[in-house]
Order: sequence, then structure tokens, then C-alpha cells
Amino acid sequence: MKNRKTAGLATARLLMLVSMIGMVSLLWPGFASAERQKQQEQVVTEYLLEQAGFDKWRVNQTTPKREALLSALPKGTIVTYRSNGKVYHAYGDKDARIIYVGDEAAYQRYLSLAQSKNLCERREGGKSAQFWSCFYEQRQGGGAQPGK
Repeated sequence: MKNRKTAGLATARLLMLVSMIGMVSLLWPGFASAERQKQQEQVVTEYLLEQAGFDKWRVNQTTPKREALLSALPKGTIVTYRSNGKVYHAYGDKDARIIYVGDEAAYQRYLSLAQSKNLCERREGGKSAQFWSCFYEQRQGGGAQPGK
């Protein structure tokens, strides 16, 4: 009697495992497709930002302020920074280690180019001192030139 109970329990576990594997295999293609779509949207966003006139700042060990800014930028989001009447927008690609920075005119061109596309989220920047410190260092020639 004990062997039948153990065999029944083992069979039930096996069936549960097989059904779980089946469910995962059904869900996996959808996950892969959603992930692929996010990557495609990111590529399109970055292309449109460049076409709109955003500067492309490379991030490496010699640019600690950019490194800090890139770490602070949320994924898939354009962050708006304002100070003394100046408005700039920043978008970070942490995988490629690049920050895209554009003024209001470049942002408006981006909106125009992206009319029929899915726009990434936009939000106001919090602690903008970090952004402006990095921005002024870039403008004064500190670090590599945009896109380099």
C-alpha cells in the first residue's frame, strides 16, 4: 500500500513538472517577443534622438560625472532638466554607455519625427545639479567631445 501511495505521489509530481514546463514554453515566446519589441523601440528612440540633433556623449572611466548621470537616468525615459531659463533633455542607454542630450528645439524635432512611433516616457529631472555639473563640464571641453 505504501508503494502505491509513493508511486502515485511521484506520478503527480511528474505531471505537475511536465505541465509547468509546458506553461513556460507557451509563455516564453511571448516574453522573448516583448523583450525584442522593447529593444527595437529603444533603437528607434536613439536613432530619432540623433536625427533630431541630440548630442551623443560616450561614458567611460575618464568621465565620472557622466557615469554618475547615466546611473541616475531611468531606463527608457527622457528626463527634462531646467535651470536659469535653460531647458535640456537627457536620455541614457546604460548598455551602450551613452547619454543623449538635447535642447528644447532638438526635443521638439524629436517629437515631430516620432509622431507615429511609440514615444518613450518623459519626466522632470529631480536633482538637476548633477546634470548641470556634467553639462557645463562637457561644454567647457572636459572629457571627450559629443559622440567620441
